Formats: sequence, structure tokens, C-alpha cells
Amino acid sequence: GAGLNLGTIGALSLDASQSWADIKDNSAADRTSSSEGQSYRVRFSKDIPQTGTNFSVAGYRYSTHGYYSLQNFIDRANAHSGCCSSTGRTKDRFDASASQIFSGFGSLSLSLVSESYWDNSRMESLGVSYSNTLGRVSYFINYSYSRNVQSASQNSDSSQTSDNLISLTVSVPFGTDISASYNMNSSRMGDTTHSLGLS
Repeated sequence: GAGLNLGTIGALSLDASQSWADIKDNSAADRTSSSEGQSYRVRFSKDIPQTGTNFSVAGYRYSTHGYYSLQNFIDRANAHSGCCSSTGRTKDRFDASASQIFSGFGSLSLSLVSESYWDNSRMESLGVSYSNTLGRVSYFINYSYSRNVQSASQNSDSSQTSDNLISLTVSVPFGTDISASYNMNSSRMGDTTHSLGLS
């Protein structure tokens, strides 16, 4: 990998990875199947201190069909599935994020992720978060929307599922050594959870 400071324009980086994987076709097999591939990524980041704005595109990554990340390799090895299964392996990914600090009014962040896989399924998500303080109390609110589209091989209906998640975190300090925290997560597709902590 290599990075380049572009001065007032921002910063740019490029990196490449190479993988070689030998995986058993099944748990009883004596021999392994080999696969190799490459993954390439470009990233850009720009910070504007005068306005409190940070913008970054953690870029675009493309992986060839034979590329296995370490996590992909562990998943395949544990599942004892075929070496060249495409399920769950990323083909390309684009993610971007931006944040803005409002002097005296907290900060706002946006994030976007779009990822497609070699089995033709894909995932997209959009997140918005806001954080601020009231006196010594700090709080963080986050909303995210995600959509997953399965491939026809995974689901005969080639259906898509979507979900909305709202989370709230509040931290309250007591003196200099003790603080309490509260966290709530609510999902349209799941349960609402609450947690309290003391440290």
C-alpha cells in the first residue's frame, strides 16, 4: 500500500492484497483445493478544520473471484464447504462517511455502505447519527437503514429484506471516578433492548 498527501486537496491511498488458500472440499477429504486472488482498494480523505467538516471515502474495493480474506478462509474451513463457494465473499464495496461539528450544538455524521458479493447478493446501508452534551451529560443518537438482497441461488424468490435500527446512548458522570450509562437499541425486525452500566 501507499499513501499520498495532496495538500489542500486531501489525502489519497492505494493498496493491494494477494491471497492463497488451500481448503478441504469436505471434512472427510484428504486433499485440498487451491484458490488465489487479489483485492484492490483506493481511499480518499479530506478534513476542513475551518468549518469542522470531515469527509472521507474509505473508498472502493474490488476483489477477484478467487480472493479469500482471512475471515472468509476461517468461515469456509469451519463449514467444510467447497473451496470455491462464492457465498459471503465480497466482490466490491463502496463506503463513504462525512461528519460536521456545530460549535456548541454537537456533531452530525452520515455514512453509506454498498457491498455486493460473488453469489450476486448485495447489501446496502445508510446511517445518520448525532451527538451532543447537556452540561456533563453526553448522549448519542443513531438511525440506520439496511437492505439485503439475496441471490436466486439462496432464495427462489430472490427476495429482499430491510430493517431500521434506532439506538440511544446516554452517559452521566458522578464525581470524577464514577459514571453511569444507558443504552437502548430498537429494531423493526427484532426486539428492543435496554442496558444499564456503572463504571
